[in-house]
Amino acid sequence: MYDFYYLTGQYREKNLLIRDDDFYEKKDLHLHMGEACVDVDSKKQVATGASGAVYPYDKLLIATGGYAVKPAIKGVESKGVFVLRTLDDAKEIEPLAQPGAKAVVIGGGFVSLKAAYALLERGVQVTCIISSGHILSRMLDESSADDLAAFLIEHGLKVEYHSDVKEIIPKDGRVDSVLLTDGRQIPADFMIIGKGVLPNIGFLAGSGLEADDAIKTNVFLRTNLENVYAAGDCINSFDLVEKAYRNNALWPNAAEQGKFAGDNMSGKKTPYHGSIAMNAATFFGRALIGGGMIQKEAADGFEVALYSHGDTVRRRLVFRDDVLVGFYLVGDIGKAGILTHYIRTGLHLGKVKKDLLEGKFSTLLRYPI
Repeated sequence: MYDFYYLTGQYREKNLLIRDDDFYEKKDLHLHMGEACVDVDSKKQVATGASGAVYPYDKLLIATGGYAVKPAIKGVESKGVFVLRTLDDAKEIEPLAQPGAKAVVIGGGFVSLKAAYALLERGVQVTCIISSGHILSRMLDESSADDLAAFLIEHGLKVEYHSDVKEIIPKDGRVDSVLLTDGRQIPADFMIIGKGVLPNIGFLAGSGLEADDAIKTNVFLRTNLENVYAAGDCINSFDLVEKAYRNNALWPNAAEQGKFAGDNMSGKKTPYHGSIAMNAATFFGRALIGGGMIQKEAADGFEVALYSHGDTVRRRLVFRDDVLVGFYLVGDIGKAGILTHYIRTGLHLGKVKKDLLEGKFSTLLRYPI
């Protein structure tokens, strides 16, 4: 997630490290960096690395995350076409992201907009190609999305709505422009594809592990295979709002799942009750955050409360009966933790709901949580 801030220059590599160099040695953890797992044999209880090395286990945790997928566009393998998923991706992009350079970003979701923001901060001319009619279409309603888009446009972003890239046109093997489905051609010194992430589970084919789009786990984060557990972006876990198993790929969820999986692998039997979908970002000082079933409408049997103040503050709350099931906040996100708590616990809000509907966030502190 911090690859974007590396690109802006706010962080350097040393600032991105979660642990000190000697952390793993002190904890008696043996890392095999750069060694991809290519096979798991649950009967023999061994994992095989790409080097051919075999690693026996008593308990196995699969926490392989996700990987970015490039769409099937002609020319997509040209030099200068990137995803932004890892620090190495950011390092490749950085020398190209010079003031005045032209970049095309595909997508209007969080990954694409964070990438565009990072490039704008470096003085790059950025055009976002968005297939839908507004940015962050899975989170914001049209009005709030248009307000945020106008704010980003003021900071130099160019946006092409209802557009898709038909072809990437290279010159001497490197991207030179992109051809849109409507026939227009946009010059590009480089481009970033900001949509399309899948769970990284291909190496598990033939292992007997149950997986559809992601690994299936039970309440203890154990898979269908004995002594094999899974956590993070590669799994489907229980969604507390949707009441179904889904892939809520987000760093805080992954970290929490890792802790629960570790407990259960050590024999503590700690049930993991689930997560909610969430996302957050800050663009040029304007923050936004959302979670749960944000896009539900009153016509679907939900109750929706909208609030705005000036050009910068937007709020949308979604209720089912008197239970909060989704929200987004733009501009003023100070109460996001309280709203997230209400969603995760499924509390029947009673008179607190009335205060929320009226936008009286300050009165929340009067009630026990």
